[in-house]
Amino acid sequence: MTHQGTTIERKQVQLDPNRGEVVQKHSVDYRPSEYEASKAKIERFSVIANWIVSAVTALLGIRVLLSLFGANPSALFAQFIYAVTFPLVLPFDTLFMTPAVGQATLDTAALVGLVVYPIAGYGLAKLVRAVWAPADPEGRAYVA
Repeated sequence: MTHQGTTIERKQVQLDPNRGEVVQKHSVDYRPSEYEASKAKIERFSVIANWIVSAVTALLGIRVLLSLFGANPSALFAQFIYAVTFPLVLPFDTLFMTPAVGQATLDTAALVGLVVYPIAGYGLAKLVRAVWAPADPEGRAYVA
């Protein structure tokens, strides 16, 4: 199995019917090897996983800020954030008490989610790399 892709160079010579001149076209095509294609799939998965974890983290962070500053729960934006993040905080809902001062509450379930989801995403990305990544050209396992 080769670890470097294949470069194909093509030269085309045509006669331009309008001018009567010879026109040369030069193109280069690169086809990745199986190694490079496998590595690219792993990288694509990592980028998508990082994007999802970042979005979840941002939503949970907004939820924490809304509850901490006592946002009006009947406001459309607050309702949207609470509805979207409800399934994310549900596993941690009864883990800790939720302290409150007036209208401000500390959403401990969302805070736990802010810690757990990035760790889980990082672990999943590393697991996918360890299981499906190809060996590198020197024969070692691909870990990056």
